Amino acid sequence: MSRRVLMVAGSYYPQNVAGAHRAATLARYLGESGYQPTVLCPAWTAANSGKLFDPELAGRGELCPTVRVPYPLGRWTWHWTPLGGLAEAVWPYRAPPRLGRRMLAAGRRLCRQERFDVVWSTFKPGLCHHVARALAGQFDMYWVADFRDLPDQTRTNWRIRRTVAAEGRFVADASQSGNAARHRGSDVG
Repeated sequence: MSRRVLMVAGSYYPQNVAGAHRAATLARYLGESGYQPTVLCPAWTAANSGKLFDPELAGRGELCPTVRVPYPLGRWTWHWTPLGGLAEAVWPYRAPPRLGRRMLAAGRRLCRQERFDVVWSTFKPGLCHHVARALAGQFDMYWVADFRDLPDQTRTNWRIRRTVAAEGRFVADASQSGNAARHRGSDVG
């Protein structure tokens, strides 16, 4: 019997960025290794991805079942706006909030329809960890938190320090079973 993995990613095909390739390669590898991955990600289009959209990647088809959540802001540069930058600084693991709410709702629908053994999420954006943490607690799954780039490796300022502080609180449940995460993560969501 194969194990089912729910992958929560902020970057995924047809975006042509390192994070998208990382998640897609892991999905392909898991599928080849007897796991059944399902990806939960934003619906990236040419309109909301800007120059990051790759029509060749869009034309390849899906590597595995993929649930794409509409990106609510219509611009891929949301975090460069004053309000987006403030939201990311104040809630580093919940910004952009409308996308996070939509991804969490879609994840809950998925988990009610299918039983997943583990949820995997990748940083950046941090809202992927927020969504995965909430789903792991609510649906009694293991949670694996992946960090492509640690925020404090590149530079340090008050926003980075706030993100790193929030990081410790969020990933404390990642190595625990879903049952333990449910009890400690009851404030999520």
